[in-house]
Amino acid sequence: GAPLPAVRPAGLRSECRAGFHALERGWARRGARRFPAPDRLDADIERVLSGAIELGGHSRAHLGGTSIHYDPGEEGRAGPLVARALASLCDVDHIARRRRENYQRWSRAVQGLPRCRPFFASLPDDCVPYMFPLLIDEPDTHFYVLKQLGMPIWRWDDMAESSCAVSQHLRDHLLHLPCHQALTDQEIDWMISAVAKVMRLAPLRPE
Repeated sequence: GAPLPAVRPAGLRSECRAGFHALERGWARRGARRFPAPDRLDADIERVLSGAIELGGHSRAHLGGTSIHYDPGEEGRAGPLVARALASLCDVDHIARRRRENYQRWSRAVQGLPRCRPFFASLPDDCVPYMFPLLIDEPDTHFYVLKQLGMPIWRWDDMAESSCAVSQHLRDHLLHLPCHQALTDQEIDWMISAVAKVMRLAPLRPE
């Protein structure tokens, strides 16, 4: 086959930007908000439910051409040295083990909870998850309350609407629960307690 094109160095600007972002993310993690104690959850849930549920609006936009994240000027450039150095220092086995442990902890925690079920309850031996997928029955109530409590969860609701019933259902009903390797026991305990309490709430309708 044809030889691969030569890779250009990242350049001073890219190296500086990568270094700045690494430091910024490190400091942000150091100063990240710690979740409150689980015994405050009842009061926090009551506070959220004391107001009306406000659902987000839906809109659709068509973006022609390439992704807004694509930069033609970066074609053929090597990754920044900072990124490669950080990657070489990572304990990949530890990261994989912690993510799997946190996933399995979520799997045990949601067993028996009403109005939800794990999308994949178990992991293949060679799988390292980026999140724990939880399928919920009442997104208008439960996703809203969890978000208002400060739960770091996401969905695929930024995906385009389509005629596929399965993808449309998963778009709003499938939650990403964190299983990051840096989560502390206190953070996971709070999130597990929050999900357990919120899933037991009766479905509410927005006013």
